[in-house]
Amino acid sequence: YRRVKEVMDVWFDSGAMPYAQDHYPFQNKEWIDTKGFPADYISEAIDQTRGWFYTLHAVSTLLGRGRAYKNVICLGHLLDAQGKKMSKSIGNVVDPWEAMEQWGADTLRFWMYSVTGPGDSKNFDPKTVTEVERKVFNLLRNVASFYEMYVDKEWHKNSDPMTLGDLIDPMDIWMMAVLSKATQEITESMDSYDITKAARMLRELVGELSQWYVRRSRDRFKEDNSCRHTLRTSLHVISRLIAPLAPFIAEELFQLVRGDSCPESVHLTSWPRLGEQGMNIVDGGVLADMERVRGIVTIGFELRDKAGIKVRQPLSKITLSEEDYIEIADLQAIICDELNIKRIEKGETTQLDLKISKELQEEGDAREIIRAIQSVRKESLLKPSDTISLIIQIPEEFKGSVDNYRKEIESTTSSTIEKVNIGSEILITIT
Repeated sequence: YRRVKEVMDVWFDSGAMPYAQDHYPFQNKEWIDTKGFPADYISEAIDQTRGWFYTLHAVSTLLGRGRAYKNVICLGHLLDAQGKKMSKSIGNVVDPWEAMEQWGADTLRFWMYSVTGPGDSKNFDPKTVTEVERKVFNLLRNVASFYEMYVDKEWHKNSDPMTLGDLIDPMDIWMMAVLSKATQEITESMDSYDITKAARMLRELVGELSQWYVRRSRDRFKEDNSCRHTLRTSLHVISRLIAPLAPFIAEELFQLVRGDSCPESVHLTSWPRLGEQGMNIVDGGVLADMERVRGIVTIGFELRDKAGIKVRQPLSKITLSEEDYIEIADLQAIICDELNIKRIEKGETTQLDLKISKELQEEGDAREIIRAIQSVRKESLLKPSDTISLIIQIPEEFKGSVDNYRKEIESTTSSTIEKVNIGSEILITIT
């Protein structure tokens, strides 16, 4: 053998990949000439700009075939938390297996999709990874656990997540509107290869489901089939939307809510589309009205906080401007329940009546007793269906609360109060 002076670019074989991998033109010629070329997209790190990204087009152009791919997702490099290149000599290298052991592959994958755009460098900061775990995956698992814990097993068996039925309650209508809008926007982002926007919208969707819909619907969920259907449908759709980004938790969710009519795996089902499962683009007024309600609630919380009054303490009323009062007429019950107030009246601005009567004080003290009992139930690892007997100790000023709200306390906490003692603080003992 002897070496020749003329050496072809060693990247030529990578540029010839679209043809060479299929033994073109000696085999698969019809496939390459019709559907198999050009590629819909390719993805690699930014250093391939002068490598694979270039040679694919170069070889394809020389062959007279034009561009080799329609879209490219160019990935930035992974750096340490301070933005430095990872190096063994510096000691800032992160072992991917250790990271997956700590957070899970889904969390790391979703973090990379959502923390910055694909082409930007990513500073690997454990705090931001933990935030993704907390705001996406922990919330999803909490919602899934809530569904599994409270859903009626017979209802689950005999119902279908693909059938939603009529929606009457404003919270159900709002949740399906949110789900419809998110599905449309996430689909559009995926189709345009904007993976970062899609991931961030998924994060917002999970937050809306957990922190507003489920939290506002807990009591109703125990008996209301429309609420159960809405939550099941939401988890079913989210499992499919998140499947390309977090395949493992997608499968967990799908198996939890799937019905007999569904494929055996989320990865064998279809992408969610508007029009199915009651998902339709609804009048934007539904979303706007709920946004107005949440704005009023935020102001109400700020006014409570400024006055140093806990949310567990009921208040008599809140006044709203005439415009707000009319716009959210059908949603006033949500404001009353969220802010723990008795009624809503018209006024010039949003203001809380901060005067606390004896009756309101007793009701607030009863809420404190309920909170203490529920805390003991949680510490004792009791199920919601478990009934208990109690001995409670309360300050003297709480006696009226127990006398007047005993049935409500016992009903809410699934308990029977056997004895009431007077002391300096609230103490709960399960007998």
